[in-house]
Parts: sequence; C-alpha cells; structure tokens
Amino acid sequence: MASIGWCKRQQRGIKLVEPNDNLFQEYAQTAEETLDVLKSIKGKSKVWLATTKYYCEYFAVYSLLMKIGVKCEIHDCTISLCQLLEDMEILPKGYKNVLENDKQLK
Repeated sequence: MASIGWCKRQQRGIKLVEPNDNLFQEYAQTAEETLDVLKSIKGKSKVWLATTKYYCEYFAVYSLLMKIGVKCEIHDCTISLCQLLEDMEILPKGYKNVLENDKQLK
C-alpha cells in the first residue's frame, strides 16, 4: 500500500483543492448508479460483481474527498487516505481494509 508521504509527492497523488459540491454530488450519484448496477448483476457474474462493488465503494469515498477538498487520482493513495478518515471517525472502522481487499478482487 502506498504511504501518504509518497502519495503527496506524486503528480497525480494527494493534493488539497477547493471543496467542490458539484463533484461531490456527481461522484455520490455515480456511486448510487453503480450500486444499482451491482444489485442487477448479483448472481450473474462474479468478475463483474467484484469490479462493480469496488467501484461503488471507491466512488463513495472519492465523493467525500471532493466534499472536503482533497484530490487524489491514484487509487492506492485514495485507499491510504481511508485510514486517516477512519481515525477521524469520518469513515467506519475497517472501510480501508474492505476497499483494499475489493481492489485486489477486481
């Protein structure tokens, strides 16, 4: 897993930006749409089920990052940020591990 320090040094890594309610809404809506797709493929394809589940979880976290003004275009770095959000009690404990495990399955 990528460290926060490494991620901050990457061109597409962790950057502070202005919070963006429009992107927050867009990514939240994308997460909801992905959840609908996830429900529709349940029991049909394990590969697509795993991939869709991961992206649903990822888009939900990314929407939160847009809301608080954090841009991160490297998935491993976004996952690393989940630990900070868990420590701050913004995300439920274990979310990072779920996201990390689901990324490996996709």
